Parts: sequence; C-alpha cells; structure tokens
Amino acid sequence: MTIQHYKGRLKNNIRSISDNFAQMLTTAKVNGPEDSVKNSTSKLGEYYTNKNEMTTCAVLILKSTDQLLRFTQDMKEFLVLRDFSFPTQTVHN
Repeated sequence: MTIQHYKGRLKNNIRSISDNFAQMLTTAKVNGPEDSVKNSTSKLGEYYTNKNEMTTCAVLILKSTDQLLRFTQDMKEFLVLRDFSFPTQTVHN
C-alpha cells in the first residue's frame, strides 16, 4: 500500500461522513406551512421516507467511521513495519 492509497481512503471516508451528515440535515429540515395542507396518508408516507433516509445516512456514517478506525490501525501497522526496516538494514550492513 502506498501513501497515495492511504490519502484516497482518508478522503473518501471523510467525504462520505460529510455528505451523509449534510443529507441528514436536509432530510430533517422542517417544511413550511404550505406543506401542511397534505392529507394524512401523504404525511405518513413522507414520514417513513424521511425516517428511512435518516437511517440509511446514519448507517453510512457509522460504516465510514468504522473504516476510519480500521484506517488508523493500518497506518499504525504501516509505521511500525516501516520503522523495522531501518534496524533490519543496519543489521545486514
């Protein structure tokens, strides 16, 4: 794995968290009084649609944060293994 690969993973995870959080805020936006004229079936359908969108966004945020935790572990392993290359080269010389 290269540094560019790590940078790409980091950017993708941060972008996913940001995009999904923005989508959650958009979904949670309260509509104006002109929308209060809808019938109860329409309101119920909109409620469940919004609920499912929020749940999906929350799951995607959770997935991205889990990937960030794995990313930090991968970075630690990378740094530890890279540090061992110096003593190995010293011993061989």
